[in-house]
Amino acid sequence: MKAVKKCSYILFLAVGLLLALFLGFRWLDRSREFSSLLPFSLQEVTACYATLECFYPDDPAQEKSLHTQLTQTQTQDLLERLSQSTYRREGSASGLSTETNSLIRIYLHTSGSSHSELMLNGELLLVNPLTYRGDSVTYRPEGDSLAQYQALSAFLQSCMK
Repeated sequence: MKAVKKCSYILFLAVGLLLALFLGFRWLDRSREFSSLLPFSLQEVTACYATLECFYPDDPAQEKSLHTQLTQTQTQDLLERLSQSTYRREGSASGLSTETNSLIRIYLHTSGSSHSELMLNGELLLVNPLTYRGDSVTYRPEGDSLAQYQALSAFLQSCMK
């Protein structure tokens, strides 16, 4: 009788552990709104700097980097554009591939001197919390990520004129 109870208990624990692992994975793999990716709320953003970096592996002399500080209106427009998509977690990372020949870096600042860096390469979005403890995390936009990237790139280029 004790052996049957012990086996039942072990089986119950194994099923519970498998269920917890499954639910944990589903929780990590859920779609997320852009606002939930940042360590602060979008309303706290007071300043935004953007950099558009272009890489040419065949001709490094053509490489360029354009920088700008966005106005409050441009910042809100940029945040709205980023909020149009939902994102799925890809994992931790220390950087992004530049095989797409360009990279967008966005630095968001709050009045409380907190800031965060976003990097986009056309396929992935990397969120680097900078002033917060934690790893950089990459996310994949759902839908046509390349079209979103091209629209953001065109928007930032128009802001830099």
